[in-house]
Amino acid sequence: MKQIIKGLEKLLEFGGIKRDIIFLVISGIALLISIFDLLPLPFDAAWVAIVLCGIPIVLEAIVGLVTAFDIKADVLVSLALIASICLPPRWNNFRSIRWGRLS
Repeated sequence: MKQIIKGLEKLLEFGGIKRDIIFLVISGIALLISIFDLLPLPFDAAWVAIVLCGIPIVLEAIVGLVTAFDIKADVLVSLALIASICLPPRWNNFRSIRWGRLS
């Protein structure tokens, strides 16, 4: 178990600030594509942002919980992220809420 946690910690440290900036830029572009429907993709482009920015947060929360039983912002943000993904599409549709047409 300790080897798995150490491996996750190494994976999270890989790339450092450069990786974070690249992921943030790519996620921002993906969100713009999703909000304004700029490209016809077979999936919602917002998933790119969820994967690139969400997975490191969830992994850090898991490492913090397992190694130090530490509940910090990572754990709370991870719970909110998972809950927002699990919501039904009716409440998760940004465009419908933005334009006032909940269906």
